[in-house]
Amino acid sequence: MSSLVIKLRKGVTEINWDKYDYHFITRVEIFSNDLAAINCPTDFPTDRIKSVELNCPALKKLPSFLGSCLRLEILKIKNCVQINFDNHEYDFDVLKTLQLANLELKEVPKWLAICHELETLDLQGNAICELPDFLKELKAIRRINLDHNRLTHLPNFLKDLPKLNHLSVDGNQFDEDEVLRINQVFKITI
Repeated sequence: MSSLVIKLRKGVTEINWDKYDYHFITRVEIFSNDLAAINCPTDFPTDRIKSVELNCPALKKLPSFLGSCLRLEILKIKNCVQINFDNHEYDFDVLKTLQLANLELKEVPKWLAICHELETLDLQGNAICELPDFLKELKAIRRINLDHNRLTHLPNFLKDLPKLNHLSVDGNQFDEDEVLRINQVFKITI
């Protein structure tokens, strides 16, 4: 995989794309404390991109190029607390790994319902209180990380996901009865 890693210094609020050879990349990682928007050039190779990682706390919206990344298999978005995920709809047909960590999400984004190839879902460090029913349609899912959210109950449909072999739920708000039920139903210890 040909990678482009961009780490912007403090105070830099724009990517100078002229500094980078991005034409043949399949993976892009962007790290910046002060970047509020990612505006890619028109010749950005969205048809080649398979992996995107963003760690940009000041980012206000997801970059528009994501909607054109039809080969995207890995998407990691961390610490981008200002983004509203409800306003986005994506068609990630081949997405295998999704990390939406430390984003202060209150609910699971609805566009996940169409990510039928998803194998790894990492939603750690958010403010999610309830899991939506559409997660039961993710039949390819193998790993789910829900650590450090605000869950008080785990839905039983999680145990019916045929390929799920890792479920992590540490640091949630389960009462003693729910912890006991989780131990019995899911065979995991919290």
